[in-house]
Amino acid sequence: MRLIRQPAKPKHFQYYLLITFLVNLYGINNVVYSQLSKIDSLKQLISTQQENKEKVDNLLVLVNKLAFENPDEARQFCNQAMRLSERMNYTEGVVEAIYVLGKLQSNIGQKDSAIYYLGKYFMLCDSLYDDYRQVKAYSLYGNLMRSLGQYDTAILYYRKSLNYYGAVADTFKMIINYNVIGISFKDLAQYDSAIFYYMKTIELCDLSGRENIIGSPLINIGKVHKKRNEFSKAKEYLARSIEVNSKYNSKANLALTYVILGNIANEETKLEEALEYYQKADDIYQKENDTGGINDLHLNYGEVYQKQGKYQVAIQNYNKALEYYESIDHYNGIITAKSNKAAIFVKLKRYDQAAALYDTCLNLAHQSNDIYSKKRIYGNLSDLMQRMGNYKKAFQYLSEYLSLNDSIFNLEKEKIIADMQLKYERQVDQAKILEQELDLKKRTNQRNIYLFSGIGAVIVLLLLFSYHKNASRKNKIIAEQKIKQLEEEKKLLAAKFLVEGQEVERKRIAKELHDGLGVLLSTAKMQFTTIKDKSPENRPLIERATKLLEQATSDVRRISHNMMPGLLTKYGFYEAVEDLFEQVDDTEGLTARAEISGDQKRLPENTEIMLYRVVQEMVNNTIKHAGASEVNIDIVVLPEQLSIDYADNGKGFEADEMFAKKSIGLTSIKSRVKFLNGHLDVHAKADQGVNYHITIPLKV
Repeated sequence: MRLIRQPAKPKHFQYYLLITFLVNLYGINNVVYSQLSKIDSLKQLISTQQENKEKVDNLLVLVNKLAFENPDEARQFCNQAMRLSERMNYTEGVVEAIYVLGKLQSNIGQKDSAIYYLGKYFMLCDSLYDDYRQVKAYSLYGNLMRSLGQYDTAILYYRKSLNYYGAVADTFKMIINYNVIGISFKDLAQYDSAIFYYMKTIELCDLSGRENIIGSPLINIGKVHKKRNEFSKAKEYLARSIEVNSKYNSKANLALTYVILGNIANEETKLEEALEYYQKADDIYQKENDTGGINDLHLNYGEVYQKQGKYQVAIQNYNKALEYYESIDHYNGIITAKSNKAAIFVKLKRYDQAAALYDTCLNLAHQSNDIYSKKRIYGNLSDLMQRMGNYKKAFQYLSEYLSLNDSIFNLEKEKIIADMQLKYERQVDQAKILEQELDLKKRTNQRNIYLFSGIGAVIVLLLLFSYHKNASRKNKIIAEQKIKQLEEEKKLLAAKFLVEGQEVERKRIAKELHDGLGVLLSTAKMQFTTIKDKSPENRPLIERATKLLEQATSDVRRISHNMMPGLLTKYGFYEAVEDLFEQVDDTEGLTARAEISGDQKRLPENTEIMLYRVVQEMVNNTIKHAGASEVNIDIVVLPEQLSIDYADNGKGFEADEMFAKKSIGLTSIKSRVKFLNGHLDVHAKADQGVNYHITIPLKV
């Protein structure tokens, strides 16, 4: 079992790019805050003030200044402001104090309390019909939802914030919201949407003259293309980010860009190039004294040296990273470094040392309750025990691995159910808010109805005149569109019946070949075998005939299997694909790998057949035309979608030219994917192999 390295990051790293982005957005690079004297002066002023609205406002200003430096003291002053506002019936002061309490709780990681205060804040803002107050809390609430993994709700509030700031043309706030929406879609692995919002961020930065912050979204786009194995596109955006970040001396972004480029080179097995990029990042981290970045790079160095077979140098790098991660109790970093060392010891057949390291990693995973790490380590231990000949323990570890795999699946299923429940509850809340907004609009319309009645009448007359003038033309256009739609539906239905009929006929012919002609050939072979000994003078002739019958039987079986594999009809699409790739892997000079994850339950028969034909066509193209030495397929099954990533390292082709020529193979794949209402992306260049990315919707 291959170890998949999870890059170790400091606990705060998930917010690092966002913080860097915001700092650059504000144009603040090197600011030293010296507010102690201001805070002391403000405290003194408040102590001398009478109980009035100005004192409440000053208390809230003081709370904001103390928020990060002394949260406990800030909370005390905030409660004082709230009590004073309640005594004075100063509603705006109460509302603002509740919002600040929500921010304070969010800052110290008390997410449930923060959500409670913000919910209360939204209700009070509704009662005041104060849209602006609500809007300023949308982003904070979205950040809380995203930190809890509730990405759909987070995106909803980011978009509400974006709509408001778009209406008032506040480009500053729009840029922030575009960027965080992109990050949210990236976390959801909805990469097309993520790229769209990152591009909107860049576009708005260009329009508003904020070139200095484009470096971060360019890096984000590069990372998304890397995740999709679109390395050439990733390099294009990362190269531009180097230009921008170098121009504005953004050291952190520049170092991160070099690390990502190094990771791409590592995955492309361009190991010397990877080391060069890592060294560039290392130089920056050393100058900036970034201890976390330096030690993260030791893991990257170790992986490259491990691939080069320089095991001692790799272990030295892992040990350096390990020393740092142990000093800060960073469990994920410790587990990654020790697991990588253990993988080297397995290569060197130093099994006892590898087992000791894996045991330590397992204990750490239990302490941190990291079920994903536990699952990976149990898999590695099972593989190690098999190598050591301890099959009893290998079975035990494998059982633990499978049990955790089921637990992870159940957790993800429960999360999906919880998200659906949350969506429902939010829809109920939104319906209430909408009802209140409609009530407010109704009262506003009643106040203004007399003022605009005359203008409205004139506009209505003009609209009626225009409507009657254009009605016939519009009706004609609508009729033509309906006719075209019916023609397209008719063509699609005809194509569906044709494809289904072809598959039924394939199935029938395969059965006839296997059960009819195959049986007859086998019977004939048995007859020849029986008469071989009874007719010695014709024995050579009979043996040649027997061999020809064996060849014919084998050909009939192969043709029958190609037309309708038995595994496909009996066990389904996933088993059939694994069987196909096992056969391809047996081909000399060609290595094949199939990886299937998710719920592998049976799909509708027509869907399984169509999907298998698509995979079969891609494999046939690789074998016949590509001259490849490696072919890989990754199938991921989600609740509402199935995705297929297929790649080979062959001579490739120009995808646009092949589609223009209406290549039979590509046309067949495209038509079957379209038949399943799916989406096909083909990324191919001459001498760069080919990558197919297919997504198919699954009916729930």
